Amino acid sequence: MNINKMSGFHLKGSISAKIDGEIFYNLFLDLNYIYGIKNNNKLTAGYGF
Repeated sequence: MNINKMSGFHLKGSISAKIDGEIFYNLFLDLNYIYGIKNNNKLTAGYGF
């Protein structure tokens, strides 16, 4: 999946992440960061791990 010219994996459903106090069940994972995906396919700030 590509969002904002970044390639990564789209995770939906049972996996969730709390980002900036908001819980996301629709996530985008690239090699270094995890992002929450909003309804308009915009990414929130990413968190490294």
